Amino acid sequence: MNFVPGTIADDAIDTVLGRIPLSDRIRTAMNTHEVPREVIVGVRPEAFEDAALVDASRGSGVTFTAPVDILESMGSVKYAYFSLENARVDSEHLAEIERDTGGEEIGEAQIVTELDARSRVREGQNLEVWFDPDSIDVFEPHSGANLTA
Repeated sequence: MNFVPGTIADDAIDTVLGRIPLSDRIRTAMNTHEVPREVIVGVRPEAFEDAALVDASRGSGVTFTAPVDILESMGSVKYAYFSLENARVDSEHLAEIERDTGGEEIGEAQIVTELDARSRVREGQNLEVWFDPDSIDVFEPHSGANLTA
């Protein structure tokens, strides 16, 4: 899962991935918790898609544009990796996992997206990436509790 810091603002969450409107599902789930202003947003790689391949029937979504650092073609899907500045999450739970797996604090976060194999993206190219705002999970940064479960 990709994790980025977020700030609750009105009826949305501001992140480096863009302003994510709160869907009814997320708003309802968060109403059962005391939600801090600063949160962690989680988005699974399979929730993303090349915006050029998203048709209107999928509804409006959130997009961000960034250069592709690494592209892996796996047959039926492609994995595109992006480095985003100011996306580092400050969480002891995630830091512990990072230490256990040998990760390093580098000041930026890597976002992993799973794209349809039809995407024409290339390494080094800017890509507009789409995701459904209802696909996110929201976490409390200190306890790690999922506020949308």
